[in-house]
Amino acid sequence: MLAGKAQPFGSSPGTSIDHAMTDTTQFHVRHLERLPLGTTYPGIVEHVQRLMNRAPLVPTDTLVIDYTGCGRPAYDIFVSRGMSPIGVAICSGDSVNFNGLTYTVPKGLLIARVTALLHEGRLKIAKELADAPALVEELGNFRATVTESGRWTYGARSGAHDDLVLALAIALWRAHGGDVPGMAAFDYMRLQKRTAGTRSEFFVGVDLGQSSDSTAIAVVEKITPPTATADATHAASPTKDFTKRIAGGHPL
Repeated sequence: MLAGKAQPFGSSPGTSIDHAMTDTTQFHVRHLERLPLGTTYPGIVEHVQRLMNRAPLVPTDTLVIDYTGCGRPAYDIFVSRGMSPIGVAICSGDSVNFNGLTYTVPKGLLIARVTALLHEGRLKIAKELADAPALVEELGNFRATVTESGRWTYGARSGAHDDLVLALAIALWRAHGGDVPGMAAFDYMRLQKRTAGTRSEFFVGVDLGQSSDSTAIAVVEKITPPTATADATHAASPTKDFTKRIAGGHPL
């Protein structure tokens, strides 16, 4: 591969993830949105709080926010409002590091997770969502490029956005287990404390906007067996009722 050669999203051999062929867990994108450019951090926090208080979400669902660069001030505001976000600082490299509720996660790992779930058919995007076409376009614009030093870099092509992709990627990374030893057991215990009888849980990803990009939010529902295989119609296409309830037809 020549240095500087770009490959379409999902084609990079630079990062691999092991997957159990018997894993039938489904990940459904239930909500997508971009906040108006220039929305203040307090405004972002208030918006996310309202979203997480709207059924079927609950305030104790997992919130994952972009901790990269200017993300720290926003993270602190979330915490000051009584929330417990997981901070993800996106970096290069190939290993995950963590300190309490903040993690440093390679972008290649985040993108590889999205890629793998798409290829396996376990990531579903609700076609009813207004921003679904924008997400699909961002996925198509994402590129993996190898530098002169042999390092893989990942990002949208020049002039394109990647905010929805990254909001989705950090939510999926945490929903899939977070690549941290012991996290699966923690998730299992947390799931048992959610609504009795349910086998699904929700993850909210927030990619904080910069000067030229809006803040993006993605809500992912993780559906574990047997729910993922019990209703073929539900697995193939998310219900309109869910989208209607979470958007509510009103400003969030």
